[in-house]
Amino acid sequence: YEQGVKQYQAGDYARALGSFSQAYAIAPNSSDVILMLGWTNFKLRYWDEARYYFTRALRLDPRTDEAQIGLAFVAGLQRLPPRQRRCSSCATCSPSAQARSPRCSASPRCP
Repeated sequence: YEQGVKQYQAGDYARALGSFSQAYAIAPNSSDVILMLGWTNFKLRYWDEARYYFTRALRLDPRTDEAQIGLAFVAGLQRLPPRQRRCSSCATCSPSAQARSPRCSASPRCP
């Protein structure tokens, strides 16, 4: 889990997903692991998976504000046209880079 947090903070979401998946196999009811799986999938734009983990976190504890926030983000992004979903968390991407690809590579910070 801790390795996954470091990878997530470094922006290495694909590796973080692997680390959190391993932690989930060991502790499938850990709310911390489940929430990080939700946020990591969100960063990778795996909307259905992110929704699954945020919903699972709420089933374990309905008062989990972070899971409610995550679900709201997923729902909000899925309502937008695909072009407006691109690089939503990256202020460094130019409009032309955003138009090229759902996951532009103009910046290493792009999720």
